[in-house]
Amino acid sequence: MSVTPGILQARQRLKAARLEDHVRKAVQAAPPLTEQQLDAIALHLNRAKAVKGR
Repeated sequence: MSVTPGILQARQRLKAARLEDHVRKAVQAAPPLTEQQLDAIALHLNRAKAVKGR
């Protein structure tokens, strides 16, 4: 049985929604972060964005 593009897209959206929820909860539970810590986190997220854009 082959997986249709629509199913692949739905799975990707679900994974993205779960990740977004996880990150949101982690940020809410985290202690106050320094500018340096925020920059380090942003760097990781921006790297992921850059890799995806290749």
